[in-house]
Amino acid sequence: MASNATDGSYETRWASLFTDPQWLSIDLGASYAVNRVKISWETAMASAYEIQISSNNADWTSIKSVTGNSSATNDQIGLSGTGRYIRIYGTARTTAYGYSIFEVEVYGTVATNVAPTISLTSPISTDDFTAPASITINTIAADVDGTISKVEFYNGAALLTSDATASFVFAWTNVAAGTYSITAKVTDNSGASATSSAVSIRVALPAPLCLPASASGDDGNVAVNVLDNNLATRWSASGDGQWIAFCKGAAVNISGIQIAFYSGNVRQSIFDVQLSRDGLNWANSLTAVHSSGTSLNLQTFTFATQSAKYLRIVGHGNTVNVWNSYTEVKILTGEPPVNQLPSVAITTPTNSAFFNAPASITITATAADLDGTVSKVAFYNGATLLGSDVTAPYAYSLANAPVGTYSLTAVATDNMGATTTSSVVTATVVIARLNQAPSITLNALVKNTSVNAPAIIAITATAADADGTISKVDSIAVLLCWDLMLRLPTPSLGQI
Repeated sequence: MASNATDGSYETRWASLFTDPQWLSIDLGASYAVNRVKISWETAMASAYEIQISSNNADWTSIKSVTGNSSATNDQIGLSGTGRYIRIYGTARTTAYGYSIFEVEVYGTVATNVAPTISLTSPISTDDFTAPASITINTIAADVDGTISKVEFYNGAALLTSDATASFVFAWTNVAAGTYSITAKVTDNSGASATSSAVSIRVALPAPLCLPASASGDDGNVAVNVLDNNLATRWSASGDGQWIAFCKGAAVNISGIQIAFYSGNVRQSIFDVQLSRDGLNWANSLTAVHSSGTSLNLQTFTFATQSAKYLRIVGHGNTVNVWNSYTEVKILTGEPPVNQLPSVAITTPTNSAFFNAPASITITATAADLDGTVSKVAFYNGATLLGSDVTAPYAYSLANAPVGTYSLTAVATDNMGATTTSSVVTATVVIARLNQAPSITLNALVKNTSVNAPAIIAITATAADADGTISKVDSIAVLLCWDLMLRLPTPSLGQI
């Protein structure tokens, strides 16, 4: 029997069958760094054999190969190998009988135990599960200097199960909705252990039905109306938080949304846009967005491209009441269009206008955005912000402006954050002065001038205003006295 080869007695022996190959395996009880093996053969010895070592009694490594042996005592020194098991593996006999060994002596030092290793191969963190879920947890576990005793599976700190088989697989069934942190812990034959990295998985509730359009409620104007390409129909629901949702059938890259608003030309609607992969867990893509308040047509709102199956608009009423009402909705997929810059121009004051100090200057501007909405118009004097306006008509009143020259601009910002600056308008504020009377001088008349009557007398004058301009000369009063003498004409002989 095999134990006879390690009982310390040369009166007992192990003997094999009469065939090749034959082997004898010895459990050292712990892992050793083996450096010497001594074999004491009976007459039926091996002429060729190997000394092998293993950490698990299954996978063997040869540390000595012998051929042409004819000695009953083989003392093999200078060996190098680490393991718990030693095997004498005979491949050729010296007699017709089997192999026969009195004693096997193994020498070495206790090896330092190397902790086992383990990793999770499935599931992975991006896997999606729906309750009640069936989750198969697979691992790879190894121990370089021993054997695996067991693998334990955990959710957080809670033990799910323990496996002592070589498969190290756990089938977790009927898993409820929730988020789970899965780990696996391996223990080797020497008691050393290691824990895998955690994998976080999410088990979702069953997804809602994938409807083209659905809503939290309505007033008879139903959700599907926003998909009929008809601006005369609408979805409407009253109250903060009312929503309308859309399902694309499968996850797609969504980059924005176009919405046409009921009464969108006279009021601004406020809303959020949310995306979801499962129709249950939502993330904001846009928050507290305002429509333009100036258009009944589709308005475009874009955001960073994201993969989602569901899109939802959550309404927060409008600037007039708490109703949420949309006439058409279109979801933008793929990459978002390039945002066009808004336009802006100052309409008053006119360029080079003058004002008397202290002046009140009203600055007005027009602004538009072809592919979105204008979020605000800011007014500047040079680099100094004067104020801003978020609703049309855009204006700012500069009160008590002191003497000086003002370089006025307006900066329009659209719903995507793009900006445009208007052309500069210069306004000058001056000190108000007292008006000086104009002066006037008669021209072309000489004192004591005589003319024959009836006479046509051309009278001209020079007028000037030192601090302004001449508006008109109404009349010139002339005193015909000693300064101007009229003479009757001398009669002819025919008239006497």
